[in-house]
Amino acid sequence: MEDLQPRVFSLKKDKPTCARFMYNDTYVAVGTENGRILILPLTNPNKRTDQDSGPINATMKKLRGHKKSITSMDIQFAKNILVTGSEDTTVAIWKGKDATVIRPNDGIIKFVSVSQANDLVLIAGEDGCPSVWNIETGDAVVLMKQFPSRVTAAAMAPNGKLFAVSTEENGCQLFDTNSGRPISQIPTPEVVSAISFSDESGLIALGCIDGQITVYDYKHHTIVVEKEVHYSKINSIALHPFDPILVSASQEGLHVSNPLNLIPRFSVEGEERIFQTISFSGSGNQYVTSATDKKLYLFETPTNEEMNPPENVSDNEVEEEQPAVEVMTPQVSYSTNFHLSIANEEDEQEANLSQPPEDANVKLMKIVIEKLFGLQEILDDMTKRIQVIDQQIARIQNFQKQRENE
Repeated sequence: MEDLQPRVFSLKKDKPTCARFMYNDTYVAVGTENGRILILPLTNPNKRTDQDSGPINATMKKLRGHKKSITSMDIQFAKNILVTGSEDTTVAIWKGKDATVIRPNDGIIKFVSVSQANDLVLIAGEDGCPSVWNIETGDAVVLMKQFPSRVTAAAMAPNGKLFAVSTEENGCQLFDTNSGRPISQIPTPEVVSAISFSDESGLIALGCIDGQITVYDYKHHTIVVEKEVHYSKINSIALHPFDPILVSASQEGLHVSNPLNLIPRFSVEGEERIFQTISFSGSGNQYVTSATDKKLYLFETPTNEEMNPPENVSDNEVEEEQPAVEVMTPQVSYSTNFHLSIANEEDEQEANLSQPPEDANVKLMKIVIEKLFGLQEILDDMTKRIQVIDQQIARIQNFQKQRENE
């Protein structure tokens, strides 16, 4: 199977912090560090269709209002209502160019999560007082008491019936949206840093600060699988809305795996960039992630056949082989549509395109070599420990002989 190649869009001036698909997956809304929101077209503006419900002038739009960095963003696909949270402690509900501003009095906003089934949004700030609001009326639905420790992650289920909040001391809890009361506590090996729901499967994925992922069946209150998938803090995690696909990102890169076994099937190395947020399109056919290198990466979602290739196992093999990790090599997209959309302002032009990516096989070989070196270090450490134990045993034996001679 060929390597998956993402489309890569570069921003000259604005540094993206988060991104979401909108307008039938033909546009991407991008939150930036300076508080602006960019609406970027992914289709040719000269070839509009009746299904394209985006802006009439299909060039890049800018929404202004926040005074500081956009920290979180989500969208209700059916109504194309965009919700943004900011370091300026406000939440904006965008309907076209106009916005309703919510001030939840929860400090810097860290997480906003929108229900796809009703008009609700979960808001969580650094002061530890999560709340649920109606995005049509701007009214508060649930105001929770302040948690005793910092909120580290929060998300609402797409059906709007449940939401999850994780804190440094109390772990991750599920709450009923109507009452705001806790339903269950989800055990995790470490502090949770990212949360994602899937109504279709009844699963919730929890990424931890040490790289471990816990997949929990919230309908039957059981842990499906728990595994170390990354070696560092998981910045973002996303369950596919319909299929058994999970995408997770950390400092060392991005992994695509099956949430039922957490075996990575595809990966992209972090290299000099850090992937920040991940979100699927409304159809689930694509996912987008922003990165610290001022770029957006758009991926086609793997098919079920690509996620579960046929296994060729001989009769002589005893151990079952894990699916090989396939490296996805990002490449710069020479999309004229994108660059035309930002060419109206000089500060948005990209002067230098990225260098050609390294061959995928070479990258994979480097990963294997690094793993081997890591195993060698572990073996050396174990050898030293065994030597110390042998010395201790020898000392004990000598001591026993001396006691017998006495």
